[in-house]
Order: sequence, then C-alpha cells, then structure tokens
Amino acid sequence: MEQQIEIEQDNFSLEQDLIYLKSRMKYVLEVLQDSDSNKQQSEAISR
Repeated sequence: MEQQIEIEQDNFSLEQDLIYLKSRMKYVLEVLQDSDSNKQQSEAISR
C-alpha cells in the first residue's frame, strides 16, 4: 500500500511538470511568432 501512494505522488508531480512545460512552450511559441511578425514588418518598412 505504501508503494502505491508514492507512485501516485510521483505521477502528480510529473503532471505538474507537464502542465508547466506546456504553458512555457505556449509562451515561447507566442513570443517567436511575435518576433517573426515584427521582423516581417520591419523588413517591409525598410524596403
């Protein structure tokens, strides 16, 4: 029974890590897209 509880706690922390990673990824992707569109705008201006 002890073992079961430990495993569940590990799974919980893993899920927390996954949620955190997903939100980080989403943030990074948004930042990348923003910088991409900014780059395109500045290129259009410099032409």
